Amino acid sequence: MGPGSFDLLLTFKVLGLRTEAHIAFFRVDRVLGAVVTVGAPGKRVPLAVMTRLAKIMAGRMGAELAPKNTARPVISGTPQVGQTLTATPGTWTGSPSTFTYQWQRCDSAGANCGDISAATGQSYVVADADGGSTIRVVVGARNAFGTATAASTPTAVVPVGTPTNTSPPTISGAPQVGQTLTAGTGGWTGNPTSFSFQWQRCNAGGTSCIDISGATAGTYVLGSGDLGSTVRVAVTARNSVGEATAVSAPTAVVT
Repeated sequence: MGPGSFDLLLTFKVLGLRTEAHIAFFRVDRVLGAVVTVGAPGKRVPLAVMTRLAKIMAGRMGAELAPKNTARPVISGTPQVGQTLTATPGTWTGSPSTFTYQWQRCDSAGANCGDISAATGQSYVVADADGGSTIRVVVGARNAFGTATAASTPTAVVPVGTPTNTSPPTISGAPQVGQTLTAGTGGWTGNPTSFSFQWQRCNAGGTSCIDISGATAGTYVLGSGDLGSTVRVAVTARNSVGEATAVSAPTAVVT
């Protein structure tokens, strides 16, 4: 090989004409590639040209050897709040060594999808926030040559359930005549869109409770009629499907 050359020179005849071929070899991982150029007789192909051609071919070779999805990922499980969805990665060429998962929440038509924060495992528990939406998973496949992603078909729309209380309403404030009590709504599933309140007066033991007329705000000012009694609040949560009511624990006896 002459100066500035990077080729294996072969000389042969085509239709009686003397022709020279220049070959450069390169490796992508464990795969051997080669570039062949045909040059004018007696002239070497410069090293820079052969190197550039080899890099181009190596890049194309790596792209061809990277994973490619041939069957989309699949989601199994029931798309309902509290249920677990599980992803299978689908079918890939390139023998991926690892898979990654990102669950996404989409609109009811399965479009406008966005990542669900921290939902990067192979399974996902459908959350209250998913009501009215569809869910899909994006799977990433990796091997020594690169990565690729593929998305599953979105699930059916996650139904919005009737509100369900998960922690009871609370009351803050001093149980003394003239003081203001404030209601906390407690915890709910079903994404309630509104809450209503009904304050109730109970006996000193916290039972035999009856509604206090007109006491339907989120706060209540204790009056003389509450002296010697306890007070609790009933909170009703509503969404497009229905409503449910939960009551707080009674206060201490009003003084």
